[in-house]
Amino acid sequence: MFRTRTFFPKAHLLRFYVPRPSDTTLAVETLGGAETVSGNGDKAARSEIAAAFNAEFQLSPAQPAHGILPRSWRELASPESQPILVNDPVNRRRLAIALWVIFAPPALAAAYLLPVAWAQNTSVALVVIIGAIAALIGFHPA
Repeated sequence: MFRTRTFFPKAHLLRFYVPRPSDTTLAVETLGGAETVSGNGDKAARSEIAAAFNAEFQLSPAQPAHGILPRSWRELASPESQPILVNDPVNRRRLAIALWVIFAPPALAAAYLLPVAWAQNTSVALVVIIGAIAALIGFHPA
């Protein structure tokens, strides 16, 4: 019956609701954004379940007044135990890996060709340009 299972900490739950435009799903609004809980049943059943979940978890069915973080941002604790807002570390890690994969071939080509070009006094400028391009790619402030 259930295809996936997602854990939501109780402290992160804001409300359960049936979205108005479509009314085809039951959704939960958390500090990290809205997620679909179920698409089963009719509108009345989903509304009844949303009300029951809100009562069980002691949540207000009204839309929260404060802002909710976009999906790509997270609130983390700093070393001083203060909350800070950062881009999702997973996305930052993926970007860094992609940049290094793109950076590696021109950097290795420049590292290999520079001594050869220097010894033969040919195309040193081209090798320097390739190295500069690799440096711009590899040291991008992501």
